Amino acid sequence: MLDLKKYSDIKYDDLNYNCLHFACDIYQDLTGLSLSPDVIDLCTARNLRRICPDKLRRFVLIDTPINASIAVMRSPLAVHCGIYTNGSIIHLDTDGIKSQQPHIAQRHYKSVKYYAYYAEEHHTSLDGT
Repeated sequence: MLDLKKYSDIKYDDLNYNCLHFACDIYQDLTGLSLSPDVIDLCTARNLRRICPDKLRRFVLIDTPINASIAVMRSPLAVHCGIYTNGSIIHLDTDGIKSQQPHIAQRHYKSVKYYAYYAEEHHTSLDGT
């Protein structure tokens, strides 16, 4: 079971500990797997973030959230992320840690999409190639 108490002193800092840092930590607590190697170029201030398409292929869009899926929330002004678990999205913003049901998060963001993470490259074709 996820224990958020160990994060009680965490503060959002766009450069040093933002929503993606927090999502990586929560994901690792839930699964034992680290997202960090695949998102390290995004774990920095907004104006310094770089996308590596090869690494992002390990994140597969899913229609229905599953436990420990990555929730990517978009508004006209920002992209924000968290982790879906037990019917809620756990995320960190400038107000602190939040646990919101998806329909509440969708009130604040234009869209919420969910991604499953595959530490090894995932193939989506029927023959596995």
